[in-house]
Amino acid sequence: ELQAAEKRAQERLEFENQITKIQTMLEFARSRDTAGHVEQVEKEVLNLEEALQKCQKNEKKYRKVIEDLQHEIAEIKDRLLDQKKKIEYQERDISECTKRAAQLNKDYNEQRKRLQLIDSDIEKLRMDRHNYFRTAKVI
Repeated sequence: ELQAAEKRAQERLEFENQITKIQTMLEFARSRDTAGHVEQVEKEVLNLEEALQKCQKNEKKYRKVIEDLQHEIAEIKDRLLDQKKKIEYQERDISECTKRAAQLNKDYNEQRKRLQLIDSDIEKLRMDRHNYFRTAKVI
């Protein structure tokens, strides 16, 4: 689109140069008093001026489109940055939750081992008590 704008600017410059050349030719033709030639040159000048006006209108339209697209790109970039920040925060939260879960799992395993030791101690005490009662019955 920028290339199109540059192309239109180049075309406008060429049209203006052609208009200048044609106006010079028109003056020369008038000086020779060739009415038919002058009329043809005047038509060509009018056509070129109309083409120039059309190019200028198109240029305005394309500049507006380019400006709108640039604003849209800026908005998208802003939204993208916001999303990246949200992702960073969420990744930090996930990391913290993962660490906490690992710590809780470690604590759980330690408590389970302690409980197993207590259960085995209780079982040993039951066996000892049972053996004492047996021994006491025998005596």
